[in-house]
Amino acid sequence: IPGSRTLLEGESGGGKTHSLRTWVTDCNLELFVLFTEPAQAMISDLPNTHYAFVAPDKHKEGQTWKHLTELGNMISSMGAETIKKSSLGVRQKQYFSFINLLNDFVCDCHGTSFGPVESWGTNRAFAIDGLTDLAFFVRACHVGSKPIMTWPEYDVAMSTIRVTLKSLVENLYCHFVLISHLEREVDKNTGTIRRMPSALGNKLGPDIPPMFHDAIVPERIGKEFVWNSASNDVIGRTLYLLPDTKLKPTFKGVLDAWLAKGGVIEA
Repeated sequence: IPGSRTLLEGESGGGKTHSLRTWVTDCNLELFVLFTEPAQAMISDLPNTHYAFVAPDKHKEGQTWKHLTELGNMISSMGAETIKKSSLGVRQKQYFSFINLLNDFVCDCHGTSFGPVESWGTNRAFAIDGLTDLAFFVRACHVGSKPIMTWPEYDVAMSTIRVTLKSLVENLYCHFVLISHLEREVDKNTGTIRRMPSALGNKLGPDIPPMFHDAIVPERIGKEFVWNSASNDVIGRTLYLLPDTKLKPTFKGVLDAWLAKGGVIEA
């Protein structure tokens, strides 16, 4: 069976990225992390670990802050409705860089090519850290630096993020982890305010946790780090982990439960 699918959704400082280390230290699997934000130092000292960072688009000399000047001119001279209908700057290409790394993961450590992510076996764990900047990549690809989007533009961007996540969850064979921040939004299914993955707009967040086998909240309680799989105010899900507010923050429990259900570690 394909590898586990885990969503780590939580606040900053809760140990989300640090938890990835346990794929190596506790599970003895090879770890690959695609960073959309510069947090490589959290795992760079580990053996059997590879990472790539989606760097910002390069600008010609003297052009680095040009888009900020354009943005300042726009917001100081236009109303909101006019900004909605306008365009600003060159549409950025980080989303394409992200997709290129899925097609051929080239490690920043040694420049080694590991081929397409979809070809990897369950002896590897692949993580994306994280969703917030992936959503920014999609937005910047679609509308550039424009500060206000129209509803049709939101729909296009949210649909692109949804398709991207579903493709990862459904087509990968290796273990897959997505890291996301949380924000408070109205749950469209219940009408109550709950914490859910921070994504573009407020319609996409509730749709993300059900894509995964387990959607859990890494938390820090005093000096202790735990995984919470039973939070009442977070949209979560459990398959390989039991509902509990103080699970040990390691993927060993996920891997053991996956093996018990018939999973096989193979290249």
